[in-house]
Amino acid sequence: MGLYLNDFSSLTDVVSNYGISHQELEGANMILADYTYENYEGSSYVLFEKDGKLYEVSGSHCSCYGLENQWEPEEVLLEELIKRIDTNSFHHGTNKDELGEILRYIQLAGIDAALVLFNLDR
Repeated sequence: MGLYLNDFSSLTDVVSNYGISHQELEGANMILADYTYENYEGSSYVLFEKDGKLYEVSGSHCSCYGLENQWEPEEVLLEELIKRIDTNSFHHGTNKDELGEILRYIQLAGIDAALVLFNLDR
């Protein structure tokens, strides 16, 4: 299910806006997907788990284009994400406090427990 913020309300929104197929996220657990579109500009941050690894995708655009062709998942370590939040170097529009809480719970209890606790069920 995942936590969808602002202009993303579902996995279908992510797939549609990035111009990818559902198969690209098959077997993935969406943790967070955020997209803000204001004043003819947009920015997005997506975090998901697949095969025991975390991946993040970020994209942005001006009024001329959208998020198409920007789906480039990069593996990211949990500790790195937490450090970015703790040092205030996480520069996405995402709610850092909420994401930090989810990440710390993943660190303590594992991804499966976090998916249940935060209602991010598969």
